[in-house]
Amino acid sequence: MRKVFHNLWGEKERWVLQAADLTEQAKPLPNPARGWYQIYTFQAEEEPDLHELAYCLDVNQTLALVFFDIGFYRDMDLDLDCLRRMRAVLHFFADNHKDIILRVAYDHQGRALELEPFTFERVLRHMEQIGEVLAEFPHEILVWQGLLVGNWGEMHTSRFLSREKLGQLLEILYHGKSPHTFTAVRRPVYYRMLQGDKVGGMGLFDDGMFGSGSNLGTFGTYTREAAGWGEAWSREEELAFEEEMCRRVPNGGEAVYGEDYTEGLSGERMVSDLRRMHIAYLNSRHDIRILDMWKKCPFQGQGPWAGRSLYDYIGAHMGYRFQVREVQMSPARGARRGMYRVELVIENCGFGNLCQEAELYLEWTDETGRLQRQRLECDLRELDGGCTQSIDCLVQGCECTLYLAARRKWDGAPIRFANVSDEAGRTILGSLCRQAL
Repeated sequence: MRKVFHNLWGEKERWVLQAADLTEQAKPLPNPARGWYQIYTFQAEEEPDLHELAYCLDVNQTLALVFFDIGFYRDMDLDLDCLRRMRAVLHFFADNHKDIILRVAYDHQGRALELEPFTFERVLRHMEQIGEVLAEFPHEILVWQGLLVGNWGEMHTSRFLSREKLGQLLEILYHGKSPHTFTAVRRPVYYRMLQGDKVGGMGLFDDGMFGSGSNLGTFGTYTREAAGWGEAWSREEELAFEEEMCRRVPNGGEAVYGEDYTEGLSGERMVSDLRRMHIAYLNSRHDIRILDMWKKCPFQGQGPWAGRSLYDYIGAHMGYRFQVREVQMSPARGARRGMYRVELVIENCGFGNLCQEAELYLEWTDETGRLQRQRLECDLRELDGGCTQSIDCLVQGCECTLYLAARRKWDGAPIRFANVSDEAGRTILGSLCRQAL
């Protein structure tokens, strides 16, 4: 802990900021729109048992991947009961404060060629109907994964993967969904294929991370120069592409154990790849073999995470992870008497960015017992992983404790920093104390 203070010439007293301990706390933060998730699969033609489902939710996870299997409707429109069931399930997860990753597909068993509609017109019609549901959840659905087609909805092994067909599905999807809902495609090459369409807010989902050198088909083998813009590139070049395209959008999926590949990777290499991909969310149940490997492997870095498991480190650093690095206070030159300038340095030590709008406040309780709040001019979405940002504001000297509070704008969900915080999730910056000169 250090003291930061300055004298006010000619005054009989001054205010001193006793800064709090700003050491990073090596613990997970239950922040919205990031972290571990589980998959909850629903047959679209069956009534869901939401009462029983309530006992299966992990209260420590802020995300849930909701998977609707609509294979039953391959030869017909989605009926009103189907759409009602979808709405009920989505409301259930929203009411339980889960940010929703949504995937709708005709197959969850690897049999898309058997279960997808015979005509592409039927697929287009289904996307139109689902879009009506999406519009009712403008913020609650964080990410829409895929475009209905392929094994497990992963955009492979399907008759409907041409650039023209995917572009038509994407056009309907963007017409129906909220601009606040991100989209995600299975491979970087699909992003490039659809670049001429509405790709704003589009990220990736990779369900084959570390399963092989190609992430089980996510990447190709040829160089960018040899393959061209419309084909998959080598691992290193695709990772470089993801590093740029996924800075402002969620990227996530599943880590997979591939014996011939995964065993040859160091923990440092896997963390480096996750950071380059800006991974924001991962499946907490699949593949248990690589998750167990992470749990047994100590993190080799420095600081409070040294010696903790790789699993703990990865879980805590998915998406954004903010920390106050410095706090200082000095007399505000040119301002009225008794005003002080508070300066903060904030770091994002996570793999990725905050992708939703948030508000940042300096808060304190004044000498009359009233809560005071000052909004800080800072867009946390622009703070990239590994970078810092300085923020300053003016406060009136008074005996109080200063707090930093961040909240997601659309629902007020607290965004906790990796510093010591109070029960409300506010970061404790320090105490202002009066000193006589």
